[in-house]
Amino acid sequence: MDRRGKIQLLIRRYINSILVRQASSGEPIPLREIALAEHFHTTRTTVQAACRDLIAEGRLIRIPGRRGLFVNTDSPACRGPGVDFRILCDDGREQFFDFSAQCIVNGFCRSFPDHYSGCCYAGLLSSEPDQAARELMEIPCYAYLWIRPEPSLFPVAEKLIESGFPVVMAASYYDFNVQVPASNAILFDYEEFGRDRAEWIHRNHFRRPLIYSNGAQMIEALSRKLESYGEKLDPGSVVWLPTANEIREKLPGIIRRRKPDCLVADGRIFRIFQTFSSFISDVPELRNIPIYLENAPAAVRFREQHPELKIHLPAIKWSDPMFKIGACAAEIMRRLLKNPGRFPNCKITDYQPNNEKI
Repeated sequence: MDRRGKIQLLIRRYINSILVRQASSGEPIPLREIALAEHFHTTRTTVQAACRDLIAEGRLIRIPGRRGLFVNTDSPACRGPGVDFRILCDDGREQFFDFSAQCIVNGFCRSFPDHYSGCCYAGLLSSEPDQAARELMEIPCYAYLWIRPEPSLFPVAEKLIESGFPVVMAASYYDFNVQVPASNAILFDYEEFGRDRAEWIHRNHFRRPLIYSNGAQMIEALSRKLESYGEKLDPGSVVWLPTANEIREKLPGIIRRRKPDCLVADGRIFRIFQTFSSFISDVPELRNIPIYLENAPAAVRFREQHPELKIHLPAIKWSDPMFKIGACAAEIMRRLLKNPGRFPNCKITDYQPNNEKI
C-alpha cells in the first residue's frame, strides 16, 4: 500500500470513529475536506478519494444549500454494520484456532452485532516489532482482537496502542509463568481452577493426588486451598512433562511409584491419551483411580470412548468462561472505537466449582 492509500485508510477510520461515537445523534456532522487535508498532511484530492466510497455507502452526504460533506449519522449504514475486525492468534501466523480461541471469537462476534461487519484472520510476516506493527497498520481494518499474543510480540501490540489503534488482547494463557501484557488485556483467573480442584480432592478425601500441570498460579491456589483444610500438597505430587514422548516414557513409571489415589490433569493430557491409544492398556492403574479433567469437548469424547475409566468433569463447561472473555472483549472494543487508547487489564472470574462427590 502506497502513502496515498495509507492516508485514505486513516481518513476512513477517522470518519467511522465519528460514526461509532455519534451514530445515535441523528444530526448530520459537518466534515470539512480542507480541515481533513490539513489534519492528515495531505491534499484535498486524496481526501476526496477517501470519501468517495463513504458517499456511495451513505455514510457521507451533501446537503443542498450547504457547503462541504456531512457525516450522515441518521443513515442505517452508519448505525448498522461498518467495522471490519482482524483476528490474530498466538504468534500472529497461526490461522488454526483451538477450542478456546474459537469460543473467544464466537463470544466476541455474538456480542458485537450492531457495528460488526467483517471478522477474518490477519497474518504477520515479520517478527521485528516496528516492522510487524507497520504491517498490521497497513491492513485495511479498524481494530484487532489478538488471542494469546506471545510475550515477544507485546511490543507490537504496544506500538499499535500508541498509534491510537483499537487493540484488545484476550490473554487466556494456561502457562502461568508467561508474563501478561501491560494493558488492553482480558485475563482469565485460573486460580479458580486450583481452588476447584482442591475442593474436589478434599471433598472426596484423597490423600495422594497426582497433579499433571505446569500452571504455577493454579497449583499455588490449589495448595493454599488444601492448607485451609489442614491438608498439605506434597511438591512431588506435581508433574509436568512437556512432550508427548516424555509422557509416554515417564508418566507410567511415576504413577506406579507414587500410587496416587486420583489424577488431576489439565486439558493437554487427554490429547496425549488420544494420541497413544495403547497408553491406557499400558497403564492399567489408571482404571482404578478417579481422573479429573476439564469439561471440554475432547474430554467428553474421551470419557465416552473409555467408559472403563473413572473420569470426572467440572459442572461448568470450558466454553462458558471463554465466551465471557469474548463478550468482554467486545464491550472493551466498543469503548476503544469511541475513544482509542488504553484500558487497564481486567480479569474474568467465572469458573464455578464442581460439587460432585464420588
